[in-house]
Amino acid sequence: MDEVKLVNELLVQQHSNVVSQIKQLTVIQGEIAQQVVKQHEEIEALYIALGLKKDLSYYSFDMSNIQEH
Repeated sequence: MDEVKLVNELLVQQHSNVVSQIKQLTVIQGEIAQQVVKQHEEIEALYIALGLKKDLSYYSFDMSNIQEH
């Protein structure tokens, strides 16, 4: 019976370690995602500043200001 208890305690400890490691991976993935988004935004701003790309507002179309032909 003591052996079963010991195995059970080891399983619980290993499970706890796995959950902790998964949580750490999730945090790292979140940080990587934030870095990717930030770099994308910086690249977009650079393209716009260099005139290689137009700001999205350039492409907007206001139907209320359209003149009839």
